[in-house]
Amino acid sequence: MIKQLIAKVKENATDDWNLVAGLEIAVIELQENSNEFLVLRPIQLDQMEKFFKVMHETFGKNEFYEDYDYFVCYAVSEDCDDILLTITKENIEELRQATKKDVLIHNKNLEILKKNHNWYKYKN
Repeated sequence: MIKQLIAKVKENATDDWNLVAGLEIAVIELQENSNEFLVLRPIQLDQMEKFFKVMHETFGKNEFYEDYDYFVCYAVSEDCDDILLTITKENIEELRQATKKDVLIHNKNLEILKKNHNWYKYKN
């Protein structure tokens, strides 16, 4: 059973996760008792911005799109199937089940993020 969870990135994380240490991110446990989680994105707007800025700076502008707004819109689109990030248990703390409130906060902030980065301009 796929579970959506919320995890906090450890302060002493490795593998570039230290660049977003302290962020609370939505993750999916694909297999029960797995050591690795599929990363969705943070649920808070300011943390989403930091997360995508780090992604863009570390690999996004070289491997995908130099235009930051376009990169963000691509990364959150349903068409994006080539940016799949995973994180291991060693890099997270405070792992908990996502609540309905978390999902509502995420969805609201995702819509704001899309608007802030001209989603509808790029989608049309």
